[in-house]
Amino acid sequence: MTARPFALLLVTLSPALATAEVLDDVPHGFSLTVPPGYAALPVGEDPSTLHRFGRGTPGQGPYGLFVVSALGGALPQGRVLQREVVERTARAAAAKSGRAIERFEYRTTPWGAFALETVVSEVSGADTKVVTLATQVPLAAGAVQVMVLGPAADEATLASEHAALLAALKGPTNWLTVAEQQAREDEARGAALGFGLGLLVVGAGAGLVTLAVVVRRARARRTRSE
Repeated sequence: MTARPFALLLVTLSPALATAEVLDDVPHGFSLTVPPGYAALPVGEDPSTLHRFGRGTPGQGPYGLFVVSALGGALPQGRVLQREVVERTARAAAAKSGRAIERFEYRTTPWGAFALETVVSEVSGADTKVVTLATQVPLAAGAVQVMVLGPAADEATLASEHAALLAALKGPTNWLTVAEQQAREDEARGAALGFGLGLLVVGAGAGLVTLAVVVRRARARRTRSE
């Protein structure tokens, strides 16, 4: 799979429809505890959007939005984020809506045993500044992107909510922890060593058989000569 760039979300929040505390998405292989104050919103027309939740109303005090999107396949472990591609794609998307990206920042956010890359971007336009935090999560059933956005002035709160969302997102992963990688490497080395020892034993056994045959023939020759 070619990893999709981190998406830039430029939206207007709709009124909250219903509150939710726990999101259990069985088809996509994860569960998620929704932060307090967030309520479910329509997912919109983008087919990759799985879930949208919001709190507050833009222009009327603090607000926040988080979106979970499907990335359409597995996220390869050890891949390197192409920052130039991320920034070029995001800037182009912002320009189409009459906005401009003033800042990009790259952080890591814990998710279980892993430290995942998080892209932070600040978008300005129409006398507003919005900050977005986006992290792609390597779920075994298919990678997803968790994105949180809101007023740039509330970045600390949004970052805390983003970290809490990732901590609360549970599901099997296709990535291996350091311990699992070490165990797999040890198993591979053990198998190779066992194979090598097996060849050594077989070779030694064949040598002993050959030696026994040579000895018997030598004895037989000596007996005939006597």
